[in-house]
Amino acid sequence: LDASIEKDAALSYYLKAVASARQNKADGAISNLKAAIAKDASFKQMAKDDAEFIKLRDNADFKSTTN
Repeated sequence: LDASIEKDAALSYYLKAVASARQNKADGAISNLKAAIAKDASFKQMAKDDAEFIKLRDNADFKSTTN
């Protein structure tokens, strides 16, 4: 994703957040999710419902990012 021409797109940050979540890297997931939401607020609700972030749902930073 970092080498793509759309590396600064909201979707790219969202996908990096998913990749970080799959690797159990909460900090990376949340920071990329914040960047995605800053570019496109619709990702806030998407992340709230996305099963990829199920392990983060009790994380205070995740909650504050998606609420």
